[in-house]
Amino acid sequence: MTLPGKTLKWLSGGKKRDYDLNVNCKVYKVGDTVFKIDSARKVGVCPKLKAPWKGPFVVAEVKSPVLYKIRNKKTSEVVHHDRLKLSQIRDLPIWTQRLKKRILENVERKMLEDLTDKGEEQCDLGLDWLFSNNEQMSGARWT
Repeated sequence: MTLPGKTLKWLSGGKKRDYDLNVNCKVYKVGDTVFKIDSARKVGVCPKLKAPWKGPFVVAEVKSPVLYKIRNKKTSEVVHHDRLKLSQIRDLPIWTQRLKKRILENVERKMLEDLTDKGEEQCDLGLDWLFSNNEQMSGARWT
């Protein structure tokens, strides 16, 4: 490998290491109130003078460790965690409180349905062998 190739490989490894060290993975729960960064630029609108964050939104679903489905009054969208910021507002609008309550109720209902759908045979921990072997072993050990 030539010297420039080695240098480029070494530099790219350093950039990856620096990114991995500085990455800030935020975790949001369903029902959290968040803001989304508005990075869209419009012709004729000065980006310095417009609000950088849109919202509030409510986290409706966790799609993956980095993707979240968020909802507001009218829309829902899937967003990367880098574009979200946890809301520190204590006095949320009424519609946000109602949406948050509705989302949490739906999650709770789905969890209950999942638990009731699983019969006792699916919830079996597989410990039958432990008790059957224990009886056999205890009988053989104490005789």
